[in-house]
Amino acid sequence: MTEAISAFNKMGEEKQASMGEAETNLRKKWGAAYMQNIALSKKVVRQFADEKAFVELDKGLGNNPALIEMFANIGKILSEDQLVGKAGGLTLTPDEAQSEINKIKGDKEHPYWKEGHPSHQEAVDRMTQLMKLVTAGG
Repeated sequence: MTEAISAFNKMGEEKQASMGEAETNLRKKWGAAYMQNIALSKKVVRQFADEKAFVELDKGLGNNPALIEMFANIGKILSEDQLVGKAGGLTLTPDEAQSEINKIKGDKEHPYWKEGHPSHQEAVDRMTQLMKLVTAGG
């Protein structure tokens, strides 16, 4: 009986460690967008899962990082369907921010590169914000 209890406790500890590692990896991947993406995941589950599925997800299946990412991506797509462009108020992940930085750097006609342009300061501020999102994720 003692061995069974010990094995059960070890399984619980391993599950907690695995969940902690999954959370750490998602926080690193999503950076400042972590909380927003978790909220999107939960919103999708609440919107589309029936009570039985919701209970099963809440029991532990919902702690699977692949499922959390999938639900967050579904939430982003649904938000984009309702709005033009990036869903309002969503924070970019470090990868999305880097992609936007690369786009600006590759476009020498962008206001960021033209000091006299009326939107130059706005573009510089945006680039600063993007850089912070990239460095906050790593």
